[in-house]
Amino acid sequence: MTEVSVQHIFGNHQEPLGLECWRDDRASAASRNACDHLLQGLFESGLDPQQPASARVLVWREQQLVASAACRRRGWPLAADRMVSGAHVGYVCSHPDFRGCGYALIALRRLMAEMEAEGWLPGILHCVPALVPFYGQAGWISVAAGGIYSQASGEGRLDPDPVMAWDPRPQASLDGLCVSPFPLGDDW
Repeated sequence: MTEVSVQHIFGNHQEPLGLECWRDDRASAASRNACDHLLQGLFESGLDPQQPASARVLVWREQQLVASAACRRRGWPLAADRMVSGAHVGYVCSHPDFRGCGYALIALRRLMAEMEAEGWLPGILHCVPALVPFYGQAGWISVAAGGIYSQASGEGRLDPDPVMAWDPRPQASLDGLCVSPFPLGDDW
C-alpha cells in the first residue's frame, strides 16, 4: 500500500459509507485526528507515532468516523529456531453510538483484504473472550488460551485472554501457531 485509498460502499442497511485505508504516515491530518480521538475515547491511548500501523481502515458514515481496524507487520518467535512473520491486528472498534451496526466487521474485513493483498499472513490478534464469536464470523480461529507481551524490563506480561489467527491461503495450516502462551511481543 503506497497511497491513501478511499472506497464508497453501502453498509448492511444500504446506508452509504466511506472506507479509507492508509498507512499511519500517509493519512490526512483530519483523518489522523478523528482516529486519534476515537482511539483515546475507547482505549485511553491514541495513535502512537513510535509504532505506526502498516495499514489502518476507517469507516465513515455521514462525515462521522464510526469504526476502525489496524495492523502492524511483525514476526513471532514460536520456537528457538522458528520465526513466523505476518500482521498483528488491533484497534478493531466501533464508535459507542454505532455498536451492533456491523461497521467494525466491515473495517476488519477490508483490513483482512489488505493483509491478503500485501501477503502479510498469517494475521494474529488478541481479544477478550466475549469477542471470540465476532472474530470467528470473519474466519478467525483461537490458537492459544493466552499471550505474553514484552515489557521494557525484558520480562513478559502474561495476559490470559485468547489469541486468534487467520490465514486464507489454501496451503496454510494454523496448527503451527498453537503455542500457549503465544509470544505476542510488544503491545501497541
